[in-house]
Amino acid sequence: MPKLNELKRLLTVLCVGLALFSCVNEKKEIETVLALDEEHSIVKNGISLIPILNQVAEKQLKLKSDSQEGDMLKLEFEIDLEGDEELHYSINNGNVSIVKEELLELDLLEGNNVIFVCLSNSNGVSSSFWVKNYYMGDGEGSFEASQPHLFQNLITKEEGIVVDYQITNESEGASVAMQIDSLSFTLAPNATYLLKRNTPLRLQLFDLDGEPIDGPFNDTGLIGLYEE
Repeated sequence: MPKLNELKRLLTVLCVGLALFSCVNEKKEIETVLALDEEHSIVKNGISLIPILNQVAEKQLKLKSDSQEGDMLKLEFEIDLEGDEELHYSINNGNVSIVKEELLELDLLEGNNVIFVCLSNSNGVSSSFWVKNYYMGDGEGSFEASQPHLFQNLITKEEGIVVDYQITNESEGASVAMQIDSLSFTLAPNATYLLKRNTPLRLQLFDLDGEPIDGPFNDTGLIGLYEE
């Protein structure tokens, strides 16, 4: 009987330990998703732009196969999504869509279909990305893949807008500016921010001299993101 009681106590301790370990892991995961660098917030006219600390792991985003039937395009990527990793994609720098699998199905438009896909986490922080133009119709596409291009990865969260972007063929000294009404924020390279309000904004790519860089995707124009 003493040995049986000792065994019961041991099992109780193990169960309690496992429960505490689970709670700690859950808390850690939540903190990772919501980790903000409040110390380096940018505040102008009551508008707060806060750097997001957590980063998604660097993995190569490699196309495994593509197939097209009419205006339907299927893209399959050679990547294993883990944890809260997901793929974000857009056509011609338009609205961002999210999938939690390696296979994408897209409806192509007439003309250029510049498809941007990035590996992201559920908080909207991206890492590796892939870009290709699929042209529909007569003639040839006009997208210059070798030039610098700014691709936005803006998504809405309960806390506000996650301001994330990627630049292809980035030139030395290039910078990204975000405009809200008459306010301008210069974004740090390779940084993601939480804009603590839901308001239309504009992203622009500038060169070392502060001049706008030409290109169809280097000025998003005014984008309004609103939660449904």
